[in-house]
Amino acid sequence: MLKHLATGALAFVPIMLSAQDAAEPGLDGYYGLAFVGGTPIYEGENAELLPAPFLAVNWGRWTVNTAKGIEYTALDSDTSTLSFGLIANKLGALPDTALFDGLDRETAIELAIYTGYDFRSFDIAAQLSHDISSVHGGYSAEVSVGKAILLGPVIVEGRLGTRYLDANLGAYQFGVKENQATDLRPVYDLEGSWSPTIDLSVMYALNDKIMLGGFARHEFISDEIAD
Repeated sequence: MLKHLATGALAFVPIMLSAQDAAEPGLDGYYGLAFVGGTPIYEGENAELLPAPFLAVNWGRWTVNTAKGIEYTALDSDTSTLSFGLIANKLGALPDTALFDGLDRETAIELAIYTGYDFRSFDIAAQLSHDISSVHGGYSAEVSVGKAILLGPVIVEGRLGTRYLDANLGAYQFGVKENQATDLRPVYDLEGSWSPTIDLSVMYALNDKIMLGGFARHEFISDEIAD
């Protein structure tokens, strides 16, 4: 049975600005402000809604932004995309309770591959990420099918997908090793796990430079993790 909402509703107000007059030819980007929140995963956690400034800079095939780190686009055609990224995966803080006392999660540096294909009536996207910083040594993969609809100045996109965590990443993020076990938390080892996801986003263009929008992501945590 699907048990928890892993990532809750998010809303953001990006301010899109073209930097055609930038000193570096071909340099452009945009910045904005996101308000990011979600329902808690663990008992003892509190729901939060926090501001998160957003900045992205594009130069040719290279992109640097606060959400995805450094990304290089190797292929970008009318139907196909392929890019490579270097991202910092913040695995999240644990609740400040006796159950989690002595546990911590470090930020992992991951190499990611993104690819997608547009079939016109729908598109398929996939991402594969692997830890190259030896924090957990694991990988995750996500595949989704989506459809975007243009309604005047409004873009609505919905996606259905699934996310896979291998045993190394799952055990590091949600498990309890033997040397971490206490009277309150027994040893708990995880195998690979799949979690279905639903995404919905809405973007509204106020004018040529400013867009408002929001998106929600509902991840049904697998039984292996929820237990």
